[in-house]
Amino acid sequence: MPHVLVVEDYDGLGELLRAAFEARAAFRVSSAARPEEAMRVLDRDPPDIALIDVCLPGSSGIELAWCATNRRVPVLMMTGDPEAEMRFEGAGVPYLRKPFRLSELEAAVGAVLASRSDHLARMRARLSLLFAVAEGGAREKGSDGTALGATEPRGGAH
Repeated sequence: MPHVLVVEDYDGLGELLRAAFEARAAFRVSSAARPEEAMRVLDRDPPDIALIDVCLPGSSGIELAWCATNRRVPVLMMTGDPEAEMRFEGAGVPYLRKPFRLSELEAAVGAVLASRSDHLARMRARLSLLFAVAEGGAREKGSDGTALGATEPRGGAH
């Protein structure tokens, strides 16, 4: 049974996603509302895929995605932020736009899992683009407002 990590700080959506995976897709589910909780799961019991919300308390979901891909865990991002969507589209990062249908979730997770090895290499490269220096010298900002590095998030590889 595949293992999915759901990282969502809104309890209602987190519980809905847990129930959907357990009932409809027959997944084993770990969930986390905070990046620190997600890191413990990634270290203790690495999932087959991580579904990560972009906006998390205390850290960027993008930073957490970087950490997950460092652990060879494929990532699917979730966002309701149009600006994040544009960045994901531009970088080719797989994401789901909130709100989404459960059928969209199942299809996206299935596609990522089906191409797991290719996904990891592409995702690392694409996440690097999100941290790269943008035209005009602007840098991607971390959750604390500091500029992130040109190829890695603040703090290096986690």
